[in-house]
Amino acid sequence: MAKTKGGNPVIGSVACTGVDCSNEATVHRVESGSREGQLYLRCTECGPDQRKGGKLQKYITDNAIFREGFENLSTKDPIPKTEPDEQIDIDKDEVIEGELMPIDEPEKKSGAGKAIGLLIGLVAITVLGRQL
Repeated sequence: MAKTKGGNPVIGSVACTGVDCSNEATVHRVESGSREGQLYLRCTECGPDQRKGGKLQKYITDNAIFREGFENLSTKDPIPKTEPDEQIDIDKDEVIEGELMPIDEPEKKSGAGKAIGLLIGLVAITVLGRQL
């Protein structure tokens, strides 16, 4: 199933709501976050229409031509899975040839540590600059 940059699959199509636009817009449904379940449009001419008000939501549900499996969609319905979940069991102690191993990230310095490092660097530059 086709997905957009944001990862939400195309679930149907409807006439764009843009002023003086006669294009067909794709219909998408937010799959996660605070707007989960909300429908929105994406037009190639006008861009996304992500208004969450009841008028747009009703327009989409009443007028869109939904793809198979999304015909009786409501913003309250659980989101159908678009791809099967795959579970892979990996033994954590097993070393797989050719796989990259994660490296430990260095500790992040606090603001005071950065300031001290900057100060030492400036002093060193000043002292070396005078010797030249």
